Amino acid sequence: MAKERSKNNLNSPLFGIGVHKGYVLVSGGGGGKNYGLPNSLRVYKNQLPLENPVCEVDFDTELLSQFEMANNGLDYIVGAISKFAAIFSINSKSGEVSEIDRIEADFHEKEPEVTKTRWSQDNKIIISGGEEGILRVFKVNFAAPNQVSGFELTNELGQHSEGITDISINSDNSLVVSASTDKTCRIYTLKDEKCIKRLSFSEGIGMENLKFKGSLFSPDSRFLYALATSFKGRSYLIKWDAKSENFDPIDTTPVHTGPSCAFDLSSDGSNAAIGTNNGHVVAVNANSMSVYRSEKKHKMPITNICFNPNGTTILSVSGDHTYEVTQNRSQSSCCGLFIKLCFFLLLIGVLFYVYKG
Repeated sequence: MAKERSKNNLNSPLFGIGVHKGYVLVSGGGGGKNYGLPNSLRVYKNQLPLENPVCEVDFDTELLSQFEMANNGLDYIVGAISKFAAIFSINSKSGEVSEIDRIEADFHEKEPEVTKTRWSQDNKIIISGGEEGILRVFKVNFAAPNQVSGFELTNELGQHSEGITDISINSDNSLVVSASTDKTCRIYTLKDEKCIKRLSFSEGIGMENLKFKGSLFSPDSRFLYALATSFKGRSYLIKWDAKSENFDPIDTTPVHTGPSCAFDLSSDGSNAAIGTNNGHVVAVNANSMSVYRSEKKHKMPITNICFNPNGTTILSVSGDHTYEVTQNRSQSSCCGLFIKLCFFLLLIGVLFYVYKG
């Protein structure tokens, strides 16, 4: 008897996912049309299951391996295509996506590849990192308010001895961070292009440092979070004080018994989402640094994970061709509901006492 295919199966390995207004965007592929798995970006209406895309952009032999939506509802996307960083526009009414500009942004001698691209909070800067280990900073050009016309290189920072896995820029565009498999997180000042701190993490004194697979400033820039993992051992979420001169450590928590590979923060910075190599979606309260959910969702490593804009769901994709949508209810929200319930019951008790009296 044939095994039933998952309703969340989109028929090709998936690498990127994002939400914009009334749409869910998914990128994936496996070599192009010649291999029967087109490299594409598909745009679906934001309703489950994801069916009948309203737009599909074919990248031929190139793969859109990662992308991020612009902030504050701006109708643009930045993504990594092979050795390029690229900007796309998205029509919020039709869902149509068009490429605006692309720049070669990784120059690794053997296998140049951009691995991560991100917007600044004000959408005025784009940063990228790749296999070369250099963090690049771009100025976003606007033809008119809210109308992006392209971007241009302004800074080159680094270099890591291995590829960059994640990057982030703080809220006032003064600091950037890059995480790498070379077991360091490096913080740079944009103004004078200096590396002011190199962060590392090990499980104990005398033990080998772990590789970093994620690094993000909190939305208010008070904290820096990083995902550290070993080849076979546990994964950890680390929290540093981004306002202290030395980035003093605040807390560390184990998040999974095996390696992890994807990381995101909710838009308010209250929760973290982590994707693991064995397909688990892990949710962490970023304030208390406690895991409140861990659930097996995919059969293969999670390639990308993100929150929807209001933080109520966690979306994940995998090389197993599937996407998953996980409802997110943090400990803080559960606690809030409990307090409201107690207050309601207390109010009923008081009213009953007054009425009886």
